[in-house]
Amino acid sequence: MKTDKKPFDEDLPEYSNIYIPSLSPRIKAQNAVFTHFKNPTIPLSGQVKLEKFIIPARFKPTLKVQLLGAGVSYNTIFPDFDGISKYINWSVLNNKSE
Repeated sequence: MKTDKKPFDEDLPEYSNIYIPSLSPRIKAQNAVFTHFKNPTIPLSGQVKLEKFIIPARFKPTLKVQLLGAGVSYNTIFPDFDGISKYINWSVLNNKSE
């Protein structure tokens, strides 16, 4: 859909999600959605709730194995040479495989 609107037009919403075609394997694998902010210098209003989760380091090895069991690994999230290489290194060092 083509539009003549500019990124900072007054009649645009405060923020919006932008879905783009899968231009790369990484975008496709992550079902990427980009967020466009009309004015990125203004803090988000109270309508948006963001949460941050901190996973203690001692739980990360177990969580990675659980994610692997669910089909989530470096090479499925980052299907490029970097992700595949990181997955191979992790799986060899941890004696894991899909």
